[in-house]
Amino acid sequence: MGTGDIKGGSPNQGDYELSTGKHATTVRPVDDDGSGLPAGTASDPTFTSEPSTVTLTKIADVAMTLADTQYSVVLPAGAKGVVLKLASTGAAWRLSPDAGEVAAGTGTQLAAGQAALIEGPLAGQTVYFAAAVAGQTMTILHE
Repeated sequence: MGTGDIKGGSPNQGDYELSTGKHATTVRPVDDDGSGLPAGTASDPTFTSEPSTVTLTKIADVAMTLADTQYSVVLPAGAKGVVLKLASTGAAWRLSPDAGEVAAGTGTQLAAGQAALIEGPLAGQTVYFAAAVAGQTMTILHE
């Protein structure tokens, strides 16, 4: 897979390991239900403490005017955790650390409405993404 790899099952079955040759990071699909839990995880009724608050800063909103076309963002200095999310929940999308994969229909596949959390030291790395439907906007946030 070139300079980076994403390893794991389908996005609905767990975390991914993203290796760029520089750092190992984790890509985790997350539900957009406000729970902050990984996709497909039920609420834990024994959870008694409040989760810590993380402030996210917007890196960019990227207009994706064409379907199945590669778009990218270079992650800023200090980025430790990054969330990528389509503004519309009606389109499946893909991401990869390698140029050329997402436009070809490969890379990590994410279902419509699913966001991705990438964890690890990420400063200066490029993330590539594409949507299956034209006219989307990708929002990228970091902690």
